[in-house]
Amino acid sequence: MNETPNSIPIPHRVIVKVGTNLVSQAGGGLNLEVLGSVAHGIAAAFARQIEVVLVSSGAVGSGREWMSWEGELTEVTDRQALAAIGQPLLMKTYADLFGSHDLKTAQVLLTREGLEHRDRYLNARHTLERLLHWGVVPIVNENDTVVTEELQFGDNDRLAAAVAGKTQSDLLVLLTDVDSVWDSEKKPVKRVTGVTPELFDAAGGPATSRSRGGMRGKLTAVREAMMMGVNCVIASGKDSDILQKILASYPEMTDLESAPDENVPGTWFVTPSSGLASRKRWILGCRTTRGTLFVDHGAQQALEKGNKSLLPSGVTEIEGSFNVGDPICIASEQNERIGQGLANLSSSEMVQFRGKNTEEIKKNIGREIGSCVAVHKDDLVLFREVPMGSV
Repeated sequence: MNETPNSIPIPHRVIVKVGTNLVSQAGGGLNLEVLGSVAHGIAAAFARQIEVVLVSSGAVGSGREWMSWEGELTEVTDRQALAAIGQPLLMKTYADLFGSHDLKTAQVLLTREGLEHRDRYLNARHTLERLLHWGVVPIVNENDTVVTEELQFGDNDRLAAAVAGKTQSDLLVLLTDVDSVWDSEKKPVKRVTGVTPELFDAAGGPATSRSRGGMRGKLTAVREAMMMGVNCVIASGKDSDILQKILASYPEMTDLESAPDENVPGTWFVTPSSGLASRKRWILGCRTTRGTLFVDHGAQQALEKGNKSLLPSGVTEIEGSFNVGDPICIASEQNERIGQGLANLSSSEMVQFRGKNTEEIKKNIGREIGSCVAVHKDDLVLFREVPMGSV
């Protein structure tokens, strides 16, 4: 986190996501007025040495307009082909808009599978950090032309949350076409420390079915980002100065001991803690787990005391098929998910060595192994480490 000359904290790295309803005009085509104000706000942030990554929808819409496509998108291949057509058109628009502020842009296409593969994730992160170091604005989108339907993020809100968490960003800004999140009494929510079930249920309020799904998707993304220690804001991108207002309000709104000003835009989700290390943020962000290890009460207690590896002797049941290094879930005997980690033994080895001690495993495993634990403590995240309001 940066500090101003007056020692007022400002975010060091911000992820800004703009949605389809903002990027696209009602009659088709890109909304240049909104995109222009977003570019202006990001340029102002760069001038304050705040790093900004833009996650933008709009590629499919640009492709539809270019092809004069009026039908429904029922086939995944149609969406992928239109995205391939629309991506360069969208990037050309952004290049022109940011160029007017003497800023260069770069396109970064990501997939969920890529971010959940450790080496690919590190490559993506290093690329983003180098671009930001050069003063280039990274513009991120999902690589629709290669991703399979079952491995999609599903929407760019969750892509933005994954990028925010895995690049150790301070703030995630989800710009939409509404001013804030409403509670069950249809009142705007100003600041909370987590996404409660009540708030999530209230997202199904008095809007169209499309917008209800959109807000629930945003709250899901916020919940995932907060689990990785990222503060979030949902606000209207129709306000031409929205990014400047959000950044100006950051010190006040992230100070949970201060009373939030009613004039501050949007709904703020402030995480009480952002202390998870980089590797654990990445592990926590792996939404596709390959299996589950169920542990006995003794093993659960040992893990929850802190800084302990999970031993095979404490595993009571193995579910799923996984290899060494795959993300897996840790669950109690009551089937309560208590953590997530990377497998140090494959599922077949776990079946073979479940309940065994380390000496028996070393003697019979049949390969070189640095540690005979089921999940090493450095590769394990317990959900109790995560801010409670966000789980």
